[in-house]
Amino acid sequence: MDTERNNTQLDKEAGGEKKSNFFKTKSGTITIITTVIILIIAAFMYNNYRVAKEEEEEFNTYKEDFTVALSLLENEASKNLDVVSGTEQTWRDAIFSDEDIDFNTALILHLADLEENGTLKDLKSGRDKLDSKIQELQDVHPQFENVYDDFLDLYATYTQINDLAIEPTGSLQSYGDNYERLNGDFNQSYSTIKVRVPTELKGS
Repeated sequence: MDTERNNTQLDKEAGGEKKSNFFKTKSGTITIITTVIILIIAAFMYNNYRVAKEEEEEFNTYKEDFTVALSLLENEASKNLDVVSGTEQTWRDAIFSDEDIDFNTALILHLADLEENGTLKDLKSGRDKLDSKIQELQDVHPQFENVYDDFLDLYATYTQINDLAIEPTGSLQSYGDNYERLNGDFNQSYSTIKVRVPTELKGS
């Protein structure tokens, strides 16, 4: 009888130990699964953060390049327009002045002065710098897609102004008309760009 009781007691203790081990195993499995889920969520959140950070850096880099290019374009256009205006005035003075001077000679002397004082070299250098900047903008950031075409239109107007400044052609009337038209086109395109640029750029 004592032996049977001892065996029964041992069976109960063994069963209890098995149950305890079962719960321990189940608890350990739950802990592992929970840890894995937390790690997956953390990895997902970190990846989203990393992607957002990269996108922010790409935007800021493009914004900086665009801002520099737009500012340079505005400055260069202004310098070229000043030269065109000065050339037109020289041309006009030569024609309508009481002095006996051929306007072709006056223009040649005017351009020679611009060459000598480095103005023409500066205008050509400015165009080279702009060409380089535009190369940097060719991989257009999605937030600048709408304004990029406007920027190219602005640049196209600038190149015509630059041509007028460096190599004046035509008659005084056509030269003056081109100056007025291109000046108006540039100002209009520039205003359009300032309206359409991303909000983040407007605050810069």
